[in-house]
Amino acid sequence: MIQKTYRFILPSLLGISSILVLLNTGGNQKAIANISSHNISPVIVAQAQTTADPLVELGITREELEKALVESDRAIKLNPNDVDAYLGRAMIRNFLKDYAGAISDYDRAIKLRPRPKDVSVYTNSANAHAKLGDHKGAIAKYNTALKIDPNGVFSLFIYNDRGLSYLALGDNKSAIADFNQAIKLEPESAVSYYNRGLVQRRLGQKQAAISDFQKAAKLYQVNNKTEE
Repeated sequence: MIQKTYRFILPSLLGISSILVLLNTGGNQKAIANISSHNISPVIVAQAQTTADPLVELGITREELEKALVESDRAIKLNPNDVDAYLGRAMIRNFLKDYAGAISDYDRAIKLRPRPKDVSVYTNSANAHAKLGDHKGAIAKYNTALKIDPNGVFSLFIYNDRGLSYLALGDNKSAIADFNQAIKLEPESAVSYYNRGLVQRRLGQKQAAISDFQKAAKLYQVNNKTEE
């Protein structure tokens, strides 16, 4: 089963600009760095989507989240129409892996504010659907996010995430189209090449898969040196 690399967009209700947190790229990067022209084994592909603990990544304790959840419950009880309170609780539930609860809160926020200030409501909700294996539901919300902001700063990530949902459903044609679009938006995206390599591998296009994996490895190494 293909697992996804999830990105969680923190909404501006936190008092800061919306930012993107790459929750679990570590597994991808290690796998990409070890891919060679002679080795695209299923073990490496499976390990590439290892999920890191977002609480560790962000330095947040479960106890802190539990307290924040209680505060969110209290805020919603005081004002059942507080969109930001629902979005905040959805974010907390996501981190606590209560994906069904998060989706419920996102849907309530969408009902109260049909045209959100940014696409994070839809993308985060879509990711929660995908976590539950509901890739059709995820794709529907990724589609909405792209309609709201087709050329936005998060488009690259939306195409990659939607592509992985298509891949999980066996829709290889749509998956590769999304990864191609992601590469078009950002030719230096290692993850996009890696994801496209997964499709090529599934299609039996071994040389094309090797080429994409090699490109991903090269870009990852270059980007790592740049960050240093």
